[in-house]
Amino acid sequence: MQAQNTPKLKITRIQEGSLAKPPLTTSLKAGCVVLSPGQTVPAHFTGDGDEALIVLEGTATVFLGESPNEVPAGSAAFIPPRTEHRVANNGQAQLKYVYVAAFK
Repeated sequence: MQAQNTPKLKITRIQEGSLAKPPLTTSLKAGCVVLSPGQTVPAHFTGDGDEALIVLEGTATVFLGESPNEVPAGSAAFIPPRTEHRVANNGQAQLKYVYVAAFK
């Protein structure tokens, strides 16, 4: 068996803002979002790929359309393609989450 070229591992620190996008990745977009109590990420669409939200601190209120869903720290939410959604911090503590979105 011939040795294949091993791809180089790409590493980035988790901090607020963009974590991964082209050219770092070819089919993913990722970021870290920090919201103070009362703040909201406006409604937007996932596009043609799935999106995962991983809540690190606080509780996210994820709206699919107008339907609210509570996502506590230590949990992940999965949003299907072409779905309008927004994320709100309706709690009393800071909300911190990471999103990973696939695109085509």
